[in-house]
Amino acid sequence: MEQERARATLEPVIQQKVLQSVEMLLNEFDPELAGDLKKPDGVKELMERDPITAGILNHMAGSVSALTAELVRLHDPNGGVNYDPANPAHKELSDFILGQEDRISKLPRPDQVRDGKRFIGRMAFGRLPQDQKAAYWFLDQDDVAYLLAQKYAIQAKKIRDAEVEKFNATAERLGYQKIDGAKPKPKPAGERSAQHANGATGAPTPNYCPRRNSPRRSHSRPAAPNRTG
Repeated sequence: MEQERARATLEPVIQQKVLQSVEMLLNEFDPELAGDLKKPDGVKELMERDPITAGILNHMAGSVSALTAELVRLHDPNGGVNYDPANPAHKELSDFILGQEDRISKLPRPDQVRDGKRFIGRMAFGRLPQDQKAAYWFLDQDDVAYLLAQKYAIQAKKIRDAEVEKFNATAERLGYQKIDGAKPKPKPAGERSAQHANGATGAPTPNYCPRRNSPRRSHSRPAAPNRTG
């Protein structure tokens, strides 16, 4: 009974963290689009205007939400959830954290410093004497949630760009030409070409650096994952 009450108390925290993670995902994907989605009927308008992007973001938001919720449960002693290597979400979180720790540990020493503290892996941090812990920082729950959101935003951009390129190539083969602000219409037969409509959706260039206006704490963030992270 006590554990059930603890879990019920934790649920609002989980929901808050999930919403923050999805917001970070959308801001990392496209800040302007993230703002539009907050407007009334913003989601509906995106689905009508750009169903490819809407579908990809919906899928990525679901993944980020599930991972963030499990991350909170694993970190909170009242969550009643123990790490299970057979659980795909737990395995992904563990591999991701270890990968990010390895990546940050290989950065130049000045880039590993945050608020005057040196970076250290969480396992190594736990083994430090209590009087030494104040000199180090590690990837905490909020850091991991932010980096996960950024990782999935990068993946979403890659998938979106590939899908748009495939769509444009198909449209070109069928003799259609994209015209901004209007529905595609067939080209005259003599003007058809194999040239693809590059950038027809106005897709932003992926940004692999953290954005300062995402909902995070005031101290500096861990370095952003690279293109393969």
